[in-house]
Amino acid sequence: MFSMNVWRAWANSRNFKQETLLEKYKTVPVVLDATTKEELSFWMCRFVNEARRKDGSKYPPNTIYNIVTGIQRHLRDECKRPEINFFSLNEYIFASFRATLDAVMKERTAEGMGVVKHTENLTVDEETELWGKGVINKLTPKGLSYGGFFYNCKVFGLRGLSEHKQLQAEQFVMSKQEGRQHSGRVYCSSTLYNSCFEEQEVMQRSGHRSTAVRTYKRPSEEKLKEISNALQPPLPQTQSCDKEYTCPTPVKMRATSVNQTSFASTSQGVNGSNVLKIDLPPCIDTVIISKDGKDITLSI
Repeated sequence: MFSMNVWRAWANSRNFKQETLLEKYKTVPVVLDATTKEELSFWMCRFVNEARRKDGSKYPPNTIYNIVTGIQRHLRDECKRPEINFFSLNEYIFASFRATLDAVMKERTAEGMGVVKHTENLTVDEETELWGKGVINKLTPKGLSYGGFFYNCKVFGLRGLSEHKQLQAEQFVMSKQEGRQHSGRVYCSSTLYNSCFEEQEVMQRSGHRSTAVRTYKRPSEEKLKEISNALQPPLPQTQSCDKEYTCPTPVKMRATSVNQTSFASTSQGVNGSNVLKIDLPPCIDTVIISKDGKDITLSI
């Protein structure tokens, strides 16, 4: 068993080190049949911190966790010790070991070990480039093969070689209309998201059964521009009256200057008469209208 091989290799190596003689327990048990819980908890804390691969590198967090569960399975099945459960909260003896294991896993995760990197999404420009360079084409067997693989990913959300192998001709319906593995599903999902389809519809087409499909959301350039534009500061406003601005009273405005103001407009009135509409700021209380040499004063 892999887990016990890792344990034995570490235990034998540790027993040759002088520092082991200075520990609470002087030797690391290679065989665990009769090891006490206290001694096992003590050495398991050292083990998860010190165990290394053959090249000297650390085990990723998930791997070290699986090794620990493998050792527990060995104790239960091979050593006939079902009473030992590292992960039971009722086992207070292993509390320090659980804390140590948790700290080691968090530390290695923070170091980037075992972190899955999401596949980069294909863009529309890259898809066009595949056609432009002839990687995908309708003239050669290889081009058709690449095209079939790519569009099975994009249209049906397939991922991995196994899902392509499971396809059957009966699953396709022919009509008159006419890569990368994991990124095909990413491209499928992000294209549907950017087309404003609901999450449930995206999950149905891509084959996801959980909200993990959300990790495939990739904003398009247009979406990013819309987001950027939405965060822009407001456009400068035209000057208006406020507490710090005192309008002269009265204000005299001639009809000849109507088109030069931002608050006046003309329209066609009843019986074809011309109407001048003036939108006054709040600070105006008197208006003088001048026409044909005559002034008419209006108090608002």
